[in-house]
Amino acid sequence: AARGALVSFIDSDDVWYPDKLKHVEEVFALNPAAVLHHHNMDILRDGVHTGTQVVDMMAMGDIAARWRRTKCHPKFLPRFAPTTALSLPLAVLRKIGPCPEVRVCADMWLTFAPLGFGPVSASLVSKAAYRVHGSNNYFGGSVDIWDLLFGQLAPPMEAMFQRAGIDPYLPDSRLFP
Repeated sequence: AARGALVSFIDSDDVWYPDKLKHVEEVFALNPAAVLHHHNMDILRDGVHTGTQVVDMMAMGDIAARWRRTKCHPKFLPRFAPTTALSLPLAVLRKIGPCPEVRVCADMWLTFAPLGFGPVSASLVSKAAYRVHGSNNYFGGSVDIWDLLFGQLAPPMEAMFQRAGIDPYLPDSRLFP
């Protein structure tokens, strides 16, 4: 349903800072080839800022090429921020849509599917707050996000890349114990 040139997401339990959307516009103006931008987020626990950020080392650049080269498990590469920190051009969303049906962490599709189409932009500056609570999947959750990525999302993602003429980049899950 989005109609703007850029689309930003927010989880219902997180908070955007007032200058977030201005930041997103400025970043894409400086990096028009970026297929995804993510910024850091401050951790908010029980309504109190903890003074820490969600991500220590953020993924940026041509992640697909990096994975094609290293074939390492994604957990050993720089990380992506949670959904509330993600922004994508509408044109990229149209290329990767619709998201396949998964029970949890469908937002991983928004993070990993665009990577085959171009570079990632990142900012260590927090432009939102991530609320930590007992049912978080990203932060301390019980979901194995890598099993989800390899088991449920990789097959439709690779089919999408094949249709688009893009070489797959996700490492083969059989390489990992």
